[in-house]
Amino acid sequence: MSSGRSAGTGDLGAGDAEDTGDAGDAGDAGDAGGWEHSHGGKRTHEEILGSRPLFCGDSEVDQLGKIFAVIGLPSEDEWPTDVTLSRQNFSPQNPQPITDCVPEISEKGAELLLEMLTFDPLKRISALNALEHQFFSE
Repeated sequence: MSSGRSAGTGDLGAGDAEDTGDAGDAGDAGDAGGWEHSHGGKRTHEEILGSRPLFCGDSEVDQLGKIFAVIGLPSEDEWPTDVTLSRQNFSPQNPQPITDCVPEISEKGAELLLEMLTFDPLKRISALNALEHQFFSE
């Protein structure tokens, strides 16, 4: 039976309770609240993106469309089955280079950001592992 939840940014790591687990979820770049972890006196979202949000959608569908324009539309197999928002609401898209969205990002920053934007929350980097990423050693 469906829980009726939508395939919203919570499924992409906006930091809702379902996705955080023990170590925490890395969050999505549209929700800076998930990125405001202090590390060496710096806030990680500012280090990676500056002070601007990466995805600014007007609605849940618009927000997801902006995310999928970067990471690509997830496959049918990856799409959650217990959500109200259908994959068919989105046009097929291939992943784009993250440097198109964040041209100033370093190679390690791009690697970390893509790990944070992984669609499947079980495959997404945890907040704890994100803070240990090589990006913070640059």
